[in-house]
Amino acid sequence: MKQFKNILHSIILIMNKPTIPTIIMLAIMLSIVSSCKKDSMLLLPVKEVSLNSKNNQTITGIETDIEVAGARSIYAYDGMLFVETNNPKAQLEAFSIHNNQPIASLCMKGRARNEFNRACSYCKQFIQEGGKSYLFMGDESSLDIKMLDITSSISQQTTVVRDVLQSPLPSRSLGYSVFISPEDGWFCHHLFRQYKNPDAPDIIEEKPYYAISNNNDEIIIPTFSEAVDLPQELFQGKMRIKPDRKKAAFAFIAMPYLFIYDLENAKGKAIHENEKNTFDSPETDESGNDLEMFALDVCTTDKYIILLCPDSRISQYYGPESCYPLLRVFDWSGQYIQAITLDKKVHEIAYDEKTGYLYGLDLMTEKIYQYNLSSLFKN
Repeated sequence: MKQFKNILHSIILIMNKPTIPTIIMLAIMLSIVSSCKKDSMLLLPVKEVSLNSKNNQTITGIETDIEVAGARSIYAYDGMLFVETNNPKAQLEAFSIHNNQPIASLCMKGRARNEFNRACSYCKQFIQEGGKSYLFMGDESSLDIKMLDITSSISQQTTVVRDVLQSPLPSRSLGYSVFISPEDGWFCHHLFRQYKNPDAPDIIEEKPYYAISNNNDEIIIPTFSEAVDLPQELFQGKMRIKPDRKKAAFAFIAMPYLFIYDLENAKGKAIHENEKNTFDSPETDESGNDLEMFALDVCTTDKYIILLCPDSRISQYYGPESCYPLLRVFDWSGQYIQAITLDKKVHEIAYDEKTGYLYGLDLMTEKIYQYNLSSLFKN
């Protein structure tokens, strides 16, 4: 973008001296400008979709009797709902989806192997191994990712950690990582990194990138070009992995894009909402913080990617206005399946494939709502 502006400035100066050599130079520079305009910041192949093309129905949620003080995140798996809390004695509460009754209080605050300074499952990843369920739980004070043995923790009524793994991210605040396998390692989203150039006074800022990382080996999946000159907030989003760990999805909060990565073949694609702003022509806002939101949360199954789409601006959705978010459903090929309107303003969602129930958490009131989607998502 800066190079483009510099070229335009030079063209203006040349036009003030219209000699034959300068006219030739002008033609050359116009050609350069033309080629610059064709260069796309996004390197992934893009599939344009119209998100208004599917008729959607409104479904009614039921306010549950699950009360968790300081609830800050939810996720569901195998007939259980998990609620992250600010309670130092139990930073993770587990409930049965069948009757909403508590079944375990886990992740006490502390420094022991089975304790957490601040427990947070950044990508809400579960796996099944040897007849047991495991949850990848992080800690904001370190890059440790602990494999929480959910099956044993519930049966023993205490937090059981099988393994402690190390995320390859340089910092907890600079991206997300999901676990593929011991052989293939991690799939990581790296946000901007800044570092000092030892040979110049400039601060070097690396572009956001996505890579499969195993020990010191890194396979970068080309996503953005070098010409990244946009605010960091436009690159923020949520990353989730497909339960079979063969693909991953990244949905942006303030840009109308869904990225789908094929982890087996190290390639990706971008799904873009037709006629909306792009990385080459992003929306600008004088306040800088009242952007139109695309996806606030993501759930994945082996068949579907489910996005929670506020369908409004930040000030509206986090304000007093009545806003009705959408669930937008895609398959893993990027095909847009359907949209569903929720009757409650929620900020986090959790979908349990076993029961067909979707839960929504209103972070402002800490209320949790239940939606029955069993007839909509048939396995």
